[in-house]
Amino acid sequence: MPEYTPPRNGGQGAGIRSPGGARPLRLVRAAVPWYHDGMDVLLRIAIALLVLAAVVPAGDAPTPARQQWQGGERIAALQAIAAGRLTQDRDLVEQALAASDGGEAAHGIRALRAISALVPDDLELVEPLLAHPDATVRLEAIQAMVAAENEDAVPLLILQAQNPDAAWREPMIQGVRALVRSGLPAAPAEWEAWYKASVAKAEQALLAAEPALAGADAAKAVQAMRDLVPYRLHRSSVISRLVPLLDNPEPAIAGSARMAIQDLGGPAARQVALRIAAKSRIAATAAAIAAQAPQTGGGLPGWAVPVGIISILVIVVVLLGFTPAGRTVREGTARIVRSAASKPGVRGATARLVRSSTSMVSKGTQAIRRAAHRISWGGK
Repeated sequence: MPEYTPPRNGGQGAGIRSPGGARPLRLVRAAVPWYHDGMDVLLRIAIALLVLAAVVPAGDAPTPARQQWQGGERIAALQAIAAGRLTQDRDLVEQALAASDGGEAAHGIRALRAISALVPDDLELVEPLLAHPDATVRLEAIQAMVAAENEDAVPLLILQAQNPDAAWREPMIQGVRALVRSGLPAAPAEWEAWYKASVAKAEQALLAAEPALAGADAAKAVQAMRDLVPYRLHRSSVISRLVPLLDNPEPAIAGSARMAIQDLGGPAARQVALRIAAKSRIAATAAAIAAQAPQTGGGLPGWAVPVGIISILVIVVVLLGFTPAGRTVREGTARIVRSAASKPGVRGATARLVRSSTSMVSKGTQAIRRAAHRISWGGK
């Protein structure tokens, strides 16, 4: 006989529920061979969660799209970035540096100088523009290299200084002289051979210093670093060899490596300084968190243990009440209880205790089923 259910529309009429359950549950029972009645409540909870997920809006608002600059707006935006009047837009700057239009590329270099520390990663975007067909772009690129003290651009400038076009050649010559402060031959025709000899000399110095830098003698390592500092023309190579020493367990070696990198300067040194600063901020944050730990007791909150115990008990009850494995455990426990209950003495008392516990688990299972039914379907 159909079961009467209370009306759900504030008393306007009554509803009739089929013994087979709601239509979704009947469909699931028909489609899943291993479905059993104990899974009804789990399915209802899952349906309720899906409904909530569909109704409740997401917590994070969509990220607004970046401003898309068109035509002359792009140059105006780059000018505003260079002047500090517009929020930094790294994507726009990099697009300008790769643009074929000379005016846009020149403004891109100015914007990059305004928003970056001109570390090696930034200068790699500018170096190809030293050979740009637009003279304004080439001049802006040279000025960026000189402002960044980027000696790595010297061989490129020397190569461009061989151009027969005087308008192309003269800015390159001035750029080389601005970057190389001493030892540069007067005749630009001699620069290429001079630079190759300088590279070989720096490589020999690094090879000679390697045993001391790799050794455990702090005094020898410090002296080797001092011997390498004068090679500023090739300081990126020197700094790359000194960076691993910053983590040396010997304080004298690590401190001397930091001082040597600072003395060498240049884009590579700025990049190392940025990394050290970031690492220091992370360490300071970790120290602040550790300092606050004793104030909060250094352990779990007082409510964590009872909540954890109750959660474990609920999970056990659900597993015992709603899964095939739980049904098997219950039936096995019942057989043990019936077998032990017939024996006198301690075993009989233990059996009675187990039987009482099994009854409590059954009651808890029924209570959870009723609560889940009310939450998911509005039943009583």
